[in-house]
Amino acid sequence: MKEHRTYFILSLFLTLSLLLTACGSGNPKTEWELFRSEFAGIREFFTLIPVASEESAPGQTASKDRTTAPLLKTSRHKENLPSAWVPEVIYADVADTEKIGYTTVPHFASNDAETVTAALSMHGITPQIVTRRNPAPENHVYAIEYAGLSDGTAYYINTSCEVTLYVSAEKPVLPAAAADGSNVVYLSYDDGPTYTETLRLLDVLDTYGVKATFFVTGEAVQSYPAAARAIVERGHQIGCHSVTHIYDKIYASVESLEEELLQWEEIVTAAGITLDDAHKLFRYPGGSNNTAVGGTDKSKAMTDMLASHSYRVYDWNVVTNDAVLYTAPYGTDTYDYIRDTFTSTFDAKVSTGELPVIILMHETVPETIDLMPWMIETLIARGYTFGTLDKISPWMFGMD
Repeated sequence: MKEHRTYFILSLFLTLSLLLTACGSGNPKTEWELFRSEFAGIREFFTLIPVASEESAPGQTASKDRTTAPLLKTSRHKENLPSAWVPEVIYADVADTEKIGYTTVPHFASNDAETVTAALSMHGITPQIVTRRNPAPENHVYAIEYAGLSDGTAYYINTSCEVTLYVSAEKPVLPAAAADGSNVVYLSYDDGPTYTETLRLLDVLDTYGVKATFFVTGEAVQSYPAAARAIVERGHQIGCHSVTHIYDKIYASVESLEEELLQWEEIVTAAGITLDDAHKLFRYPGGSNNTAVGGTDKSKAMTDMLASHSYRVYDWNVVTNDAVLYTAPYGTDTYDYIRDTFTSTFDAKVSTGELPVIILMHETVPETIDLMPWMIETLIARGYTFGTLDKISPWMFGMD
């Protein structure tokens, strides 16, 4: 078709040139009639030439109406499947005309690999499977890669292009817990949740299939309710660490602590978390032996008050000193300091044979999350497994 247009323009140019050459003298009316006659002949010539139909591009449905037959996407992209283990999926609005030519696959009933594969097979699609270590449960499809588009109800897939499913691999095999619990350690994290570090920590824990206990503050939950919900949704345990973490306010009296406790419950409930009386945990900011508490008698009165609200108290006996990094020797790398502190205090604790082994950490410290893969792999290699504090009796300083 492009060649025809070019020929037409050249012919018209030559005709006009000849006419203009002849216009130096003569009758203008006769010259104009000659031009009209020549132009009519050229137009008739192009009218008689059949226009060759353009071939449809690969993946395009043939149609005279291009608005209802768009070129199908052939470039693949990766999308997360909605679940508690991946970032929130935000779908675009897709017009009906954009869906034409694609195979419509409704959203899957679950993220189970067999379920997703069967749903695709019903539409003639045999996906490739890529297995990777991931925070999601084993055999959980966490992403799909395909050519096409999607909205809130379905995927619109160009079936001429490969479809790939990304599936969470098996978790590391954790040692079995000994009957006396001698090889169980309890990971615990204070002062969260945070905007980014909590989810990063959850990803690490869930990648290894390890569960932990999180003592959260009410103010942090108010600021990051989604992160607080994620802790519970992913199967970890949550506990109270006051609302404000301000010693003078919390420990002014037994009544002050009780007020913070009840306010904490309101905040956590408003964030969408259900508190079960059988799993109510508490950790004193600074520990139950904190001098701000005001002595043994006052500490006992506070603990009795907590028990009246079905709360059990847990201190710790292994540390990383991630909350007091100012104690590190000058020039010491933060990661190395946290790691070495953990190693020395853990070895000292297990050498006594006293149980349980409760590790205190803070999810507000990025280097702590960086350390977790090493710590978990080291403990597994030494024959340890992991538990959550709601499974054991209360433990406070002085109970060894």
